[in-house]
This record gives sequence, structure tokens and C-alpha cells, in this order.
Amino acid sequence: PREKVDIYAAGLVLFEMCGQFKTEMERCKNLENLSKNREFPKGFTEKYASESKIISMMTDHVPVKRPSA
Repeated sequence: PREKVDIYAAGLVLFEMCGQFKTEMERCKNLENLSKNREFPKGFTEKYASESKIISMMTDHVPVKRPSA
């Protein structure tokens, strides 16, 4: 469903808003790691515990597992 794609994109935006990336390359690498490997940067889940949980749900590879708006 289309709304699940929007939730995925919103999860990536939330991740970018929380992250403090020093370079564009670092931002791209971290987005790729989240998208492909479901990995957050070191220290992210400790600093943003509740945000990382919702980001994980929003960016789940299985669309039906993502929350709805």
C-alpha cells in the first residue's frame, strides 16, 4: 500500500533529523546502512532510544509491519 511507502520515507526523514552528520558522505552511508542492513550509527540507539524504536518500525522491510499514520 502507498501509505506504507510514505511511512518508510517519513522514518528516513526522522532518522536524518536526529542524526548529526558531519559530511554528506557520512549521511549517505548511514542512510544506506539503515535501509539495507537495518543498522544505526554507533551511539544512536543510546542517545535516541525511543526514536530509534519508531524509526526501526517505520523502515521495516516488510510494509505490513510498518505502523500506519
